[in-house]
Amino acid sequence: MAVGTTEVAGTLGRVSDALADLAGNLLESVVLVRSGHGDGSGVIWESDGLIVTNSHVVRGNAAVVVLHDGRRLEGRVVSRDPRRDLAALRVDAHGLPAVEVADSGSVRPGQPVLAVGNPLGMRGVITQGVVIGTAPSPGGRSLIHADVSLAPGNSGGPLADLSGRVLGINSMVGPSGVAMAVPSAEVERFLSESEALPSESGSEWTVVPVVVRWAGRVVEGFLVTGLGEELARSTGLMQGDVVLDHPGRWLRRAGAAPLRVLRGGRLLELIVPPRERSVA
Repeated sequence: MAVGTTEVAGTLGRVSDALADLAGNLLESVVLVRSGHGDGSGVIWESDGLIVTNSHVVRGNAAVVVLHDGRRLEGRVVSRDPRRDLAALRVDAHGLPAVEVADSGSVRPGQPVLAVGNPLGMRGVITQGVVIGTAPSPGGRSLIHADVSLAPGNSGGPLADLSGRVLGINSMVGPSGVAMAVPSAEVERFLSESEALPSESGSEWTVVPVVVRWAGRVVEGFLVTGLGEELARSTGLMQGDVVLDHPGRWLRRAGAAPLRVLRGGRLLELIVPPRERSVA
């Protein structure tokens, strides 16, 4: 039995309406990020004010976050991982429309996806495409490759499936024009690592694990992304230092301890004074 033109048109119309509703819901969870280095995008990851974006979008310690409803909030960087090109911002707001996160491990070639962001000064632009596959980048991290249109300003926005669930964070466009996104599993891993380290190291600072090249070799360390004044005075640490010793170890030492730090390509050894401890 042949399908009539009217029936086909009706089906396409319902699909179009469903996609429009989906895109509208997703747009409410996408923010504009302004940091003095141009505009980018961000995703409301948790309703209590946690925003995820790219590290290259927010190169400083703070940014202005513009919500979909037009509200402007001050955001502070609470963690950063340049290797993954991820950063987390915290704004003073609650009850925000957070995204639903998909399992990026289930992504498959040919899967339809949506990219949402603020390209070239335009707010809330949605483009549609398909997943090409996943592949490691030159830095060794896994990225989702998609045939979807991105432009400056899309960075930090979501790559989502047709249910509106976020598969990844759009990061860059490759030489062949292929869009690349950091998988949602990497985002979740980044957030769990970032939140665990400050509680182990002490509430006065924030560190994230990084891999850097120094003296012709690759070394692992901890990038200092936030630092309290008292800790800075007592240790000589500076924001942007890469600590080569595990922070939890030397902060737990009772006596003065050496601390190896990379700063501006130079290896320094700071002598950290004993820290006062409360007696239970």
